[in-house]
Amino acid sequence: MPIKKDETGKRWVEMEFITPGTPEQVWRAIATGPGNTAWFTKTTIDEHVGGRLHFDFGPNGASTGEVTIWEPPFRFGYVERDWSEGAPPVATEITMTSRSGDRCVVRMVHSLFASTDDWDDQLEGFESGWPGFFEVLRIYLSHFAGENAASFSVMASTKADQLSIGGNLPRRSDWPAQMSASSGMDRCSRRDYPA
Repeated sequence: MPIKKDETGKRWVEMEFITPGTPEQVWRAIATGPGNTAWFTKTTIDEHVGGRLHFDFGPNGASTGEVTIWEPPFRFGYVERDWSEGAPPVATEITMTSRSGDRCVVRMVHSLFASTDDWDDQLEGFESGWPGFFEVLRIYLSHFAGENAASFSVMASTKADQLSIGGNLPRRSDWPAQMSASSGMDRCSRRDYPA
């Protein structure tokens, strides 16, 4: 969907998708810190209007905001004032509308006020970046709704790095066992997750 604009300088993009889950399940996944952490990024949310919101993107930075709308389980909003250096504030509003069969329509709108189109590419980036995360949200709500997430960082080194400190590289065949032992993945298999 293209960027929409009005005469006041407001610019926005909107996205809508259907996901499994009741409004209460979708609300917990979208409007709470543990829920957001389970499918998007490590998040803390003070659950009330005026509350603090913090997205932790690890080495890619962080973004903080303030909760502006708190109407469980149907409407949630926040504003991020320092999401990018020199950028105007961006407001996000998310609504959850119940559908039959324990499904919800989720509508997300990102809005900003700007006198120029300098930030339009960022709005387009919001719009194009979310679909992958929405798919993760659907999988989370289909198979793991309400469960907490465990996060970890993966580090890698090159053969040159290993040789420079005198280490040996593990054989490629050792990786699955090492990953299972360190992450608990031995309890899961590829067939446990939808294609």
